[in-house]
Formats: sequence, structure tokens, C-alpha cells
Amino acid sequence: MATHYACQFGALFDSSSLEAFWTQALEKGDDRLDNHPMKKSKDWMKTTFPLFIHGDGVEYASKDSLMVWSWGNLISLYGSLDSHWLIGCFPKSVTTANTWTAPMEWLLWSFTALLKGVHPLKDPWDKPLKKGTVFDHLQGQSLTPGNLRGAVWSIQGDHEFFSNVLHLPHWRNPNPCWECDCTQAGGEKPYTALDPRKRAFEKRSLESEGVCPHILFKVPGVTTRMVRGDGLHIVFTKGVFGHLLGSILHYCCWYDPPGSRQAVLPSTRLALLFAQIQKAYTALGKGFTRLSNLRMSMFTDPKKPHAAPAFLTCKGAEAKHLAPALLLVIRKLLKRDAAEETMVATLEKGCQLVALWDEADMFLTDAQFATSMQLCNDFLSHYEHLNTWALGKGRNLFHIVIKHHTLLHLVENSWFLNPRYHWCFKSEDFVGKMSTLAYSVSMGTSTNRISLKVAPKYRIMLHVKLTRGDLQDPYAAFGSFDDLDSDED
Repeated sequence: MATHYACQFGALFDSSSLEAFWTQALEKGDDRLDNHPMKKSKDWMKTTFPLFIHGDGVEYASKDSLMVWSWGNLISLYGSLDSHWLIGCFPKSVTTANTWTAPMEWLLWSFTALLKGVHPLKDPWDKPLKKGTVFDHLQGQSLTPGNLRGAVWSIQGDHEFFSNVLHLPHWRNPNPCWECDCTQAGGEKPYTALDPRKRAFEKRSLESEGVCPHILFKVPGVTTRMVRGDGLHIVFTKGVFGHLLGSILHYCCWYDPPGSRQAVLPSTRLALLFAQIQKAYTALGKGFTRLSNLRMSMFTDPKKPHAAPAFLTCKGAEAKHLAPALLLVIRKLLKRDAAEETMVATLEKGCQLVALWDEADMFLTDAQFATSMQLCNDFLSHYEHLNTWALGKGRNLFHIVIKHHTLLHLVENSWFLNPRYHWCFKSEDFVGKMSTLAYSVSMGTSTNRISLKVAPKYRIMLHVKLTRGDLQDPYAAFGSFDDLDSDED
């Protein structure tokens, strides 16, 4: 790209802001920099790009999902097709234990070369390069004019990807967190303890980091510290907002105590509530991804409304923008007792936290970080209080899950980088486009050959975009992309 698309490369990999980025990372004391091999070069701050790697599954056919890996420049603000580069994709239905073994060897080889900034002298298996090949011709040469390099700085995805693909602790593991020593609910340091006064878990030291078996962690400098959670999945898509918004909606619809006759039909209450939400959308202005419809089945089973915890299922951008609209509504609606006041306060703290990230720069100021931590602690304390209240009232609401715990780590790590700059809205948009591409070649193609059809079409698309100068403008409103994720457990 640097050689044959030099103009576009200069825009997508603009090195003018690199030194400022690394200077701020150093000032923040980011532990990802500790003993990092890129620092051995005296000009590393001016020549090394922070890179991200993203992995996720996305449905491309009615009964199959595509595992998609991509990478890019973390500080690029261009659209998803311009700032994400496809590494590879393969249908899950025909994946075996060894499907990704060989591609991952090439991945390790490539990212190691990116870190060094020169073309490799050996192949991925440390054997001499084949004579006459392009790799043989380029060996030892600088990858780019200007000797630019790239270091993996952020590994992105949802919790399922981290657990099932990267082999980090699963949320059902007795010790479900790779960032601290918390335990399951019945353990000594339960992750369900949300109130700051009750937390007993401690952050893992660098020395206590477990060795992760995935080959990605063999890339020089890459550790589990690069995996710091994703705001899209922790907060919006099947995240803490899903539990909070779903519980509040359920409470408003089944306002009277469980087991008693509802004075007004829940469906009638929901219709009135949604009408008020639509007015709130208008009052908040443009730029919102609005829910086009709100059905009971989106947050409960209408036939058994108290059987399972209430939970709102919708796209990430819809949940993100529903929260402030619902807040305007319940501020007027819920005033009866302390529990209702706590519901309002909890949603208010959550909205304020997201708004702070939306307004802040790539690196939070000391005051912004302090406010973030306070808002997070208030949010979690209020939510735990609501959980206790719901249990006492026999209401299956305000359920506590591992994402409430990972929210705390997300906010703690916002000291090093604003979550808005590494959450997966843009990445999900990219995998959605790969899903469309895979579907377009799936007719009459055997499943295990989908990748062979996708790869050339992707390369043609990329060539056309680069040669026509069709770069999307840097996006101003993070989180405005549709959330096309459909594969998380």
C-alpha cells in the first residue's frame, strides 16, 4: 500500500500525530509500554503506529456465521472500509480445530515484521525464503518509505471472542476475569459485588499475568493487557444498558406488584410509553438512531413476563440513543418512592458517563477521568441497590452479570485511552459489510470455498476505493454506525 497507493497511504497512516499520541501514553503511565520492544528504536515515537486487531463472528446465511479477522490503524478516524483491512474470514460451520493454525502462523510472521519495519529474512517457520519470490526480492528492505512501523496496541472483540477464540477466562470460569482476581458469585471475591465498599478483588500485577496459549500473544510486545474490553458490547449490545433499560421498561409495563391484577394492560402502558419516547427523541434533536418499534418481546416473554430476567435486545446504537430518551420520560413518570428515584438516578449516571466519553478527546483529562470513575461507581452502587430491591419484591429485574464487572475495568482503563476510540461500532460495521460480501458469493458455492470467493472481491473493492480516492471523511460522531453483531452468546 505504501508503495503503490502512496497518496492514500499518507492519509490513512498519517504520522504527524504519532509523537503526540505516544507522549500522552507515556504521561498516562500505560503499562502496555512496559518492556515493549518497539521502544528499542530511538525514533519509535515518530515512526510506530498503534494498531488494532479485531475478530468477531457475523451471520452471513440463515444457518451459518463467518469468523472475520481485521486490523488497522487505531488512530485513524476514517470509515470502516477505509480504516479496516481484512486479514481473513472463514465460515464457522466447517471450521475445525486446525482451520486457523496455518493462517495464524502467517499472522504472527506479518505483525512481527510490521513491528520491525522491514521485510522478513525467513519464512513463518524460520526457513529460508523461496528463491525468486516477491518475499525473496524484498527481504531486509524497509516496509515503507520513512521506515514506518506498527505495533499491536489494542485487541478488539466481544467477550465470546476473547474467551472462545483467544482462550482468555470464560465468564463461567471460577475466576472469570483476566484483569483481576475476582471469582464467581459464591466465591471469596464475587464479581457481583458492585458497590465500591464491598469489592474485594484486586487488579492483577504484570507478574501474575497468565500465559495465553493463542498464537496472537506470541507477537512481540503483545500481552493480555492489550485486551481491555469493548464499550459497545459491555454497555450497549447485550450489555449493562440492556439489563437496565429492559428492567425499567418491564417495571413500567407491569407497574403493579407481581401476582396482582394489572390495573392497566401492560400493552397499553407500553404503547403510551413508546409514544413519550418518540417525543423525547424529537426533543433531543437529530443524529439519533431511533427504535422504529418497541415490542414486549424485545425485553421479556409476554406470556411469562416474570420467568426470566428482563433484558432489552436491540442494536448497540439503538440502545445508546434510547437511554437519554427514556431518561427524559421516566424523570416525569417515576416519582413514587425511593426505588423509582434510584431507577432514574441509575439511568442518569449511565447517560452522563457515555456523554462524557462522547465529548472527551482521545485521552481524558484528570478531571474527566475522576468524573468517569465517580459516575461508574454511582451507577454500579445504584444498580446493586435495585437488584436487592427487586429480589425483595419478587421482581425478576436488574439482573447482575459479568458485564457489570467488566464495566468497572472499562472505566478504569479509560485513564489510558477514551473507550470511544477503541469500541467496536466501526468494527461491527466492517464485519457487516464482509457478511454482505460473503452472502453475495454464497449461491452455488460450497461452504469451505467461501473464503476463496470473498478474498478476490474484497481486493478488487479495495483497489477501486484506493485508486478513485474514494475515502470516507473522518467520522465526527463515534457510535453512529449500525451494530450488525448477531453472534454473541
